[in-house]
Order: sequence, then structure tokens, then C-alpha cells
Amino acid sequence: ITNLEKKLTYEQVQYLHEYYTMNQIPQSIEIEGIAKQWNIDDFDLSVSIFFVLSN
Repeated sequence: ITNLEKKLTYEQVQYLHEYYTMNQIPQSIEIEGIAKQWNIDDFDLSVSIFFVLSN
């Protein structure tokens, strides 16, 4: 997660930690929603978020 965390703001990292605590098995549409909300057009970063939350 540290490589991913380097690309996100502190607030985004905190949000992901809280999100994972509440939704330990996120659906890909939820990850796409997070990426869209944060204006992340980087496919690799979106995939990284998905794998971090899925594992």
C-alpha cells in the first residue's frame, strides 16, 4: 500500500482505510466511483486502489 499512498493525499489514504474497514469486499463499480470522485484518470492507480481494497 505504500506505493499507492505516495500518490494520494493524506485525506484520500484515510478515506480508503475507513472505506476498507466498513466494506471489506468492495465491488469494482465502487472503486470506479472513488476514482471518478477523485478525478483519477490513471488506470494503474485505479487498479492499485482496487487491489488494495480487495486484499
